[in-house]
Amino acid sequence: MEFKRTILVDSRQQEYKHYTKHEQLKKMGYNLMVSKLPIGDYAFIDNLSIIVDTKKDVLELFIDLTKDHLRFRNELIKAQENKIKLTILVEEKLPQGGLNNWKSPVWKSTTARHKKGSLVTMANPETMRKVMITMQEKYGVRFLFCDKSETGRWIVDILEGRK
Repeated sequence: MEFKRTILVDSRQQEYKHYTKHEQLKKMGYNLMVSKLPIGDYAFIDNLSIIVDTKKDVLELFIDLTKDHLRFRNELIKAQENKIKLTILVEEKLPQGGLNNWKSPVWKSTTARHKKGSLVTMANPETMRKVMITMQEKYGVRFLFCDKSETGRWIVDILEGRK
């Protein structure tokens, strides 16, 4: 198989958690090379001015926007200072009406810390949306959402400037 281009994959990612999207990228003809990236998760080896940072779902994004806000903001500042076009790609398709209609998943079982059927988080989608808009305006980051089955294609489309 002839490879199209090489995509750098951040070495801090846990391979087994990203197997599906990595297989998607390989099937599309891209060579993957593991290397430490300054920010984010994916970039073309010959163009570090566009980087994609993936989030497994809205819950992970919520943690970055709240609990890990300072670290996350510092990454956005680093991207901005280095003229990197950073896209946060959340691997969860939003419901009709977008983020405002997103509902927290519920716990599937009961443990000492939570009850089956209770909400995993009390995250307020409207507050999350406002924080994201502020970050877009202040730091130039973009937030996109896609179905997990299409993550590989979305990564390539973003890196090639089609999204």
